[in-house]
Amino acid sequence: MTAVTPRIGMRFNVPRFGRQLAEKTRARTATTLPRPPAYVVVCATVTVLNVVGLVMILSASSVAALSNYGSSWYFFNRQLAWALVGAVAFIIAARVDYHAWRKLAPWLLGISVALLVAVLLPGIGIMVDGSRRWLGYGPMRMQPSELAKVALLVFGADLLTRRAEQ
Repeated sequence: MTAVTPRIGMRFNVPRFGRQLAEKTRARTATTLPRPPAYVVVCATVTVLNVVGLVMILSASSVAALSNYGSSWYFFNRQLAWALVGAVAFIIAARVDYHAWRKLAPWLLGISVALLVAVLLPGIGIMVDGSRRWLGYGPMRMQPSELAKVALLVFGADLLTRRAEQ
């Protein structure tokens, strides 16, 4: 038996199954690349800031929470729950390909503008201390301005990327 040395540009007859397997392996390898050091630094910074913020909330509000709600952990537990929701959202957002964010940018901006207008409508927006900034029902409330911040950031990044040559 003689070994065949491939020439440049020579094509091999690879069965369809082999090509599909190679593509899956290539795709799996592309998704399992290690994160850059900046990603680890950002994650560590966000984690430390959240922990310090939770400790500060517990320290600053424990007396008021005990006198008003019967538990000194009331505000801490609420903030911890939202921090966990934020952590899950962060993990999901980090796993989404940036091309999907670029496609969602105009939709996010449109939805956030619609929600910002909905806050001003009587009966829809919730008035707190004389200003309408909230949407929600019962204990679940949100400020559409928070979504608008993210939408504007994503839309601005997409716009700057599309106009990079200019």
